Amino acid sequence: MDKNSDSTDSGLKLVQTKKIHDHHINCIAIFPSGNFISVSSDKSIKIYSPEIDMLQTIPDAHSDWIYFVSVQNDNNFVTCGDDKIIKTWYRKKEDFEINTKIENAHISTIYKVIYYLKDKLISCSKDSTIKIWQKYNNFYQNLTTLKSGDDEINSILLIEDKNILISGGLQGTKIWNLIDFSTIANLEETYCGYWNVLCRID
Repeated sequence: MDKNSDSTDSGLKLVQTKKIHDHHINCIAIFPSGNFISVSSDKSIKIYSPEIDMLQTIPDAHSDWIYFVSVQNDNNFVTCGDDKIIKTWYRKKEDFEINTKIENAHISTIYKVIYYLKDKLISCSKDSTIKIWQKYNNFYQNLTTLKSGDDEINSILLIEDKNILISGGLQGTKIWNLIDFSTIANLEETYCGYWNVLCRID
């Protein structure tokens, strides 16, 4: 787009702007219902309608910056951040409450956590590891730890229909086989950037 052209050239139109958080918004996700959820460096979680009407605010949801939120369905989501804790949340009547908490899930900042199948989580961290968590009753146990070089892992992407996990960080991009956790490919010359940039486009 030409730097002098306005937004109408792209076919997009700004509908509404509203301040939601007091600090950086690090991630936004959408529930199947169409409602939004955002997490922030202000340590809070906000849930709101497509019209940006606030439905719930969870202040101090973590004790430090929250980097990522992943939605499983309208009743469940998971968060992670600088406090090295993974938290799963569930809907109780109209509001969300903590369901499970994994203390010291990594030894450094957790950049991303995602759902895998119905009872697993996968997380990545500044500590250069990927961890796969299995749910047993009402707690999660570390099932497998994958090590990727000596530098931080900023992002992970799960392609469940192919049993593939892709990780990206300062040392490049790596493709893992989720059946035996072997390395399929290691693309050292690539760099995915910040923590949530890997995405599937097909």
